[in-house]
Amino acid sequence: MANFHKYDTQAEYAAATDRASGESHVSMVGSTIVNDGVNIIVPFKECALDKGDIVIRDLSLSKRFAIKKGSYVAAALDTTRYKVIGYYYGAVSGKGRVVSKASVSTSIRWAINHIFHLTCDTSADGGFHYSVSINGTTRSGDISWSNGATLASIASSINGQTGMSGTATAKTGYIALSFASYTDSNFTISSANGATLDDMSKQCKINGVAQTETHRSFQAATVASLFPDLGWAGATTACYMKNGGNGSYRTGANLARYMAYWQTNGVSTYAAETGTDIINKATFESFATATGDSKALYDKYNGSWAAYMANRMMKLPDLNAGGVDYMYFDNGLEMTAKLASITTKDENGDWVPAYPAAAAAYGYAVADVPEAAAGNWNLPSAHEMGMMFEDEAYAAINNSATATGGTTLSNTGYYWTVAEYNANLAWYYNGDYGALHYTGKYGTYQSRPTLALDFD
Repeated sequence: MANFHKYDTQAEYAAATDRASGESHVSMVGSTIVNDGVNIIVPFKECALDKGDIVIRDLSLSKRFAIKKGSYVAAALDTTRYKVIGYYYGAVSGKGRVVSKASVSTSIRWAINHIFHLTCDTSADGGFHYSVSINGTTRSGDISWSNGATLASIASSINGQTGMSGTATAKTGYIALSFASYTDSNFTISSANGATLDDMSKQCKINGVAQTETHRSFQAATVASLFPDLGWAGATTACYMKNGGNGSYRTGANLARYMAYWQTNGVSTYAAETGTDIINKATFESFATATGDSKALYDKYNGSWAAYMANRMMKLPDLNAGGVDYMYFDNGLEMTAKLASITTKDENGDWVPAYPAAAAAYGYAVADVPEAAAGNWNLPSAHEMGMMFEDEAYAAINNSATATGGTTLSNTGYYWTVAEYNANLAWYYNGDYGALHYTGKYGTYQSRPTLALDFD
């Protein structure tokens, strides 16, 4: 544990002899907190915590604390007593937010593919006519086989069909068909001779309770439309606000990455801030000698393109900006739990999560830490994601992750949030340009759990 001291001035702190060497110290110098030593352990109190502090559980005291960022030394820490939970990145609604040591998955879908099981009797000649609808396009064709054919050869024939846009895989006793799409996908057969088709999406449970058998397109329908009794928050195109207002579209999360991209990829003409276009750096700076709206924009930010870009970053926190109570602000765990409760059948006929990214986050756990057990973690809300990638928090989290053997965040990577945009899109962190954006639920991105803990 740390020793605590108070000094009125920097000179008094520098001259003090009451801080024993080889021990950790936290000093209040005037109004500034100064940390000295290694593995400086402080209470899990909002006033004691900084972004990037390492949240731990003292297994002996059954209590959580934090090790100050920059002071962690593994060799000097009793790891049989202290267990790392994750990294602190801020507070929302009176709870400390902690990101996990690592992504639970680096390549996982927000919603499961559409799966069919096709049974083919290969003991005789057979075949069928098929129709496949995917991403707004319908195609059809015929598949046939001779007595003694293998399921692998039939699957190969299906995969060879023009515009199939799915994958057929031979299994034991059947062929699994898998389709990833941003619109409702369906596969039907007719004029079948020795073939039967089962739509796996009809097999669905919520918390283990079987649901009505009906066709479901998890990647192309809102959760609320599929499960009206679930109490889902709903889809929203306004998940957060920019610092300067003007909605959610192209809102920055990591300023360094955001600026690196738009510096050259922004538009080369004046664009009103109320719109969605972003002006590139050279064009903005050329407004120094312009007139009218261009010069007014330049003067508004005192000629600083960086300041112009900072105004387009996510407003944090933003519980009720402009009178709008934004969905998913502080209910990430509730929404993650709802998604994780839904299961369906996969290519192998096994019961699996219908919403894999959320289920993976919900199932994350730190051994021997009750408050970090499975069921306490969630896929980040859009706001939590923005808080993690805010430049100061991002750098501090990564420094602590490196020190503790965790996995750093990547501002060029891609991470799912729990927030739904519409029927076929969900919100995610887009590392191409350091922003929160939306993409097809079939995408394979990272699931990095986060945890909300009460302060002491």
